[in-house]
Amino acid sequence: MSSYVDPARAHVLITGGSNGIGWGLAARFLAAGSKVLVTGRSPEKLEEAAGAMPGLLTLVNDIGRPEHREVLSGPCPIKHARSQRADQ
Repeated sequence: MSSYVDPARAHVLITGGSNGIGWGLAARFLAAGSKVLVTGRSPEKLEEAAGAMPGLLTLVNDIGRPEHREVLSGPCPIKHARSQRADQ
């Protein structure tokens, strides 16, 4: 059994990915063909990231809040994506 993950078929979750290292990782995974969901606390920064990276999914989410962690620990956080708030 191989441990290789084909990036073109991967689903990637990056918390705090609207700038810095997370932004760079999101760009690399998207370029490789992955489906990428980036979370962060700032709707404005997430909107900027989504505008700069076509295909990027975003979710306003503060992992410091237990109810927001619950959203990410569920079976499919991508269904909540597209710059929505975790508490909506």
